[in-house]
Amino acid sequence: MPSLPAFHEYMVPIVSVLRREGRPLPIQELDDLVVKEMGLTEEQLSVPHSETRPDQSEASYHMTWARSYLKKTGWLENPKRGLWEASGDASLDQLDPEAVKQAVHDTYSRGKEKAQDLLELELEEEEHSNARVGIKVARTVKEAFDEAKRAGQIPSRVLVDQQRSRFRERFGPDALSKLDGEALLLHMHARGNHDSLVYWLEFKDDEEFGGWFGSITGGSALKFGLYQSAETQEWATGTPQKQVPLALEGAIAIARRQRDQLIAAHGVLSTAESDPNPDFEQIQADIERLAPDVGETIWGHKYLSLLHPTLVSAFHAIAYQRYELTKLVKHSSEKRYENARYFFHIARQLGMTMFELSITLRKLFGAPRSCWRVGTLGDEGSFWPQMRDGSYMAVNWPLPSFGWLDDNPNSR
Repeated sequence: MPSLPAFHEYMVPIVSVLRREGRPLPIQELDDLVVKEMGLTEEQLSVPHSETRPDQSEASYHMTWARSYLKKTGWLENPKRGLWEASGDASLDQLDPEAVKQAVHDTYSRGKEKAQDLLELELEEEEHSNARVGIKVARTVKEAFDEAKRAGQIPSRVLVDQQRSRFRERFGPDALSKLDGEALLLHMHARGNHDSLVYWLEFKDDEEFGGWFGSITGGSALKFGLYQSAETQEWATGTPQKQVPLALEGAIAIARRQRDQLIAAHGVLSTAESDPNPDFEQIQADIERLAPDVGETIWGHKYLSLLHPTLVSAFHAIAYQRYELTKLVKHSSEKRYENARYFFHIARQLGMTMFELSITLRKLFGAPRSCWRVGTLGDEGSFWPQMRDGSYMAVNWPLPSFGWLDDNPNSR
């Protein structure tokens, strides 16, 4: 394993980079510049922090630790979450990393042990390093983002905000709460109406409202909980295999319930937006409790993402979320809003919005793909070492004789 600088050896390069740049830097940009300043190799950057945290490099962990010490001693400021800048006007020659370490340790009554406990907590609360990606993955994503932006494939934030505002004006909580009865039903679910909520969510893609907010196309129209027949104009609910006809009042009742639950979920997210460190597990639990019929639907997720893009990702299907997080070397769950925790912190780490991150990841990794999985365990234990060493894969199926094949590598 290659040797790495101790955490305090990053202190001078960090302050040097920030002073040279003369502006606050996002964590990832700062880390990249420090890596370049110190001449760290790819081999050094590939060393994981621990076996339980292979997604974070030891170098990244050391830089996080160094920033915390520098902040405690007045060399750095953290003006906004995810941004760092140099502070003070003392000469860089006066920065003694050993003295910084000692000053931090002396601040706490129980010495080094107390200081480390406090700083571990600070790392978790301030930077959520366990939700961040390692330096190499971060660099790959950032380079893909920069390339897509140069190619005009990332819409401007102004344009995206304008289109979200149009959606909110038509379908936001204020708009829906003013409607009731058949007017509410048709505004949300009218078939063939290009101004209905379901049309905007699934099909709308023009200058007024682009199709880049995450696809929910495919499957039955009953995924919206209500369906209006093109032939009879009658309403139904249920599944494609078991449709349940509805009278008008029954369809209105479902639309009301959906509206009320969407507004309740919106309230959960509005409250969470005021928290600099949102609790995504709690968000998930609250939405499940208050919006049981719509919160975990693909269309409900997209609706909420358009109102709360800083907390809800633009990956609406769990399969997409899990695929993208696997590519980022992150463990995912079967919970849509809980998974947003990773996209939230990775976007913050890279200095982009969650929306920009979603477009970048789609371009970088594409859509989920089916693959074959071959088991390597049998009654006699694992056969993986044999397969690996022999450069083959085997499935325990009965096969006829292959004696007619020559015994050489070309016959494999």
